[in-house]
Amino acid sequence: MKLGGRVGLLWDHNIPHGLIAVDSVIYAIGRYKPDSICCPKEEEGGIYHHDHTGTSFLDLADPSGRWKGIGGMLISNRPFPCCASLSDKIFVFGAKASKAHLNLGEFYDKKKNCWEAIPSPPLIRRDAFRHCRPVICDPEHNRILVHFSYISSLYAYYPEDGHRWVCLNDHMPPWDGEPAPYLLDNVLYLISYKDNCITAFDICTKEHLEVSWSSCSPFGPHELAQLTSPCMIYLDDNIMCVYPYAPSSFEYYRFQVCRVSNQQQGVLITPLSTHLFPFQGPRTPINTVAL
Repeated sequence: MKLGGRVGLLWDHNIPHGLIAVDSVIYAIGRYKPDSICCPKEEEGGIYHHDHTGTSFLDLADPSGRWKGIGGMLISNRPFPCCASLSDKIFVFGAKASKAHLNLGEFYDKKKNCWEAIPSPPLIRRDAFRHCRPVICDPEHNRILVHFSYISSLYAYYPEDGHRWVCLNDHMPPWDGEPAPYLLDNVLYLISYKDNCITAFDICTKEHLEVSWSSCSPFGPHELAQLTSPCMIYLDDNIMCVYPYAPSSFEYYRFQVCRVSNQQQGVLITPLSTHLFPFQGPRTPINTVAL
């Protein structure tokens, strides 16, 4: 796991903490049970995690290899929160708890060693704070993208610009962890079960892009549409990968994306290869870990 100089999101729908990696430090944010601190615990399906009372962190450069705690969260009971890191701060949004959803979120300032509330967007009711998982970090524009599912709207949050909120699209279909969206070169890619299976949204022009597929390919949109709870990650050189939730095998589809200019701005998808690796022995599903 290469983390040097990079900020990565570690997320797994079976782990009750928000996990965020900043350089060589991994933060586990939120809590599930308040009666134990950093105690390894085996959950159903063989998933291991650490219970804690707010925030724990593990410095991979620390030879002790011990988790350490950070307290003082405004709402410590935040199981399954969404996390992002930007400008030397860690941002925590929502949780799978009713009271936590009435509070949009909070952020941790590592320099000040304190937590502060994230100001709410204007014209959004408190009962509409429920958002899709995950939130998306956009470091190029120093902002975080948040999709509010109750109002089907995509917002950009600027923490270093007066905590400003800007609506990018007020009619965008929701996502929820799986299928996972991905931001690449100012284009937000989402897996859809309609039309071309993959949709593209330019976050700068605030417009949807036309998606087309190359004619000669090992697979097409129909194959992706048949996948169960597919996730999307970026590999390199504009190559992306989609893989489904599969208890008995590891299957993935590689394709390349390219911006094209014709009568209308669009994206060309060129499928590259598909791979299937059956599991031997006990069937354990592949869980999402993206860096």
